[in-house]
Amino acid sequence: MVIGMEMKQRELEARIVAIEHALQVIVNCLSDRKFLDRGKLVYLLGAAADEPNAGVSNAGIPKALRRLAESL
Repeated sequence: MVIGMEMKQRELEARIVAIEHALQVIVNCLSDRKFLDRGKLVYLLGAAADEPNAGVSNAGIPKALRRLAESL
């Protein structure tokens, strides 16, 4: 049972990393700044990190959201 949980954890981590990379590619590729405001995106990620329920399922989620915002 523990091995199955470890695999699920690795799969989730891989999906998160993939999402982070995809978001970075989207941010870097969009040439029309009218559709993307980095400041707003950073604000929204920070606001999501500050949500009261953000860390309920995993305490590392708020920190990960803030790191993602800082990387943009």
